[in-house]
Amino acid sequence: MKNPVFRRAAGFTLIELLVVIVIIAVLAAAGFAAGNAALQRARRTKALSAATAMDQAITLFYSEYASMPVVEADDVEKDTVTDGPELLAILLGKESETADPLLNTRGIKFLDVKATNSTKDGIRYDDDDDGAPLALYDPWGGSYKVMMDVDGDEKIMVDGKELFGRRVATWTLGAEKNDPSDDVKTY
Repeated sequence: MKNPVFRRAAGFTLIELLVVIVIIAVLAAAGFAAGNAALQRARRTKALSAATAMDQAITLFYSEYASMPVVEADDVEKDTVTDGPELLAILLGKESETADPLLNTRGIKFLDVKATNSTKDGIRYDDDDDGAPLALYDPWGGSYKVMMDVDGDEKIMVDGKELFGRRVATWTLGAEKNDPSDDVKTY
């Protein structure tokens, strides 16, 4: 008498399929996490680049005119969204209704940051004919803050800390506005 031979049907078992699906899901989750981390690093780099450009523009303005691009007499903090039109017009060498034309009399362009047509990542210009700058946004849609040493003592106060030997400091609050660990700062 012959022993019966058991033949397995062609194909995969349910367990094998589930194992493959779980492995693919784990790899996909790891890929998405790595991609998101890379995207956040890129945004931080762009924000630091724009903040550094703002610092350099104000420093160049000071070198050219021996004053800061504001009319105040004491150290002042500016916001690139709420105070944006005036400060940006001066640094871009553009005429504007809000900017004092006596501050950049030669019309020199000190700031070079990409333009945008949204409220994210770059300088937003007015859509009408004059194309006046409206605001400078960070990659998360927030504003940059700029502290300037207007009184000339080379000391500015930022976040309760005195920074010595600085004429300007620029920062943004990053993606998490309430989390200081993701702030992007030039100081």
